[in-house]
Amino acid sequence: INTTGSWFIGCEKWAELITRLHGPGGPMHEQTRRHAVEELRFIRPDVAVAVVKLFDIRLGGLPTGKEVRGLIILSKEDGRWKTQANANVGISDTPQGNR
Repeated sequence: INTTGSWFIGCEKWAELITRLHGPGGPMHEQTRRHAVEELRFIRPDVAVAVVKLFDIRLGGLPTGKEVRGLIILSKEDGRWKTQANANVGISDTPQGNR
């Protein structure tokens, strides 16, 4: 689930979106961003939930002023961690000014 609420089911749909947006000629081709793991919780030794923050998001080298927080579910398969699901939401001030 992305920040606009779109839900992409399956690797093929996700790869199609990422290629269109971030590939050559795509509107986010020159996007860069930093990620920070804010919390990592192991549900089992082979299943984890990560809360991540995407910040310093830039497009063409210029700051966008946007920040995103995500929730990622990972599973360990054949010794490698793989993303099974994720959801992202844009971070913005609430009417009370909380972040």
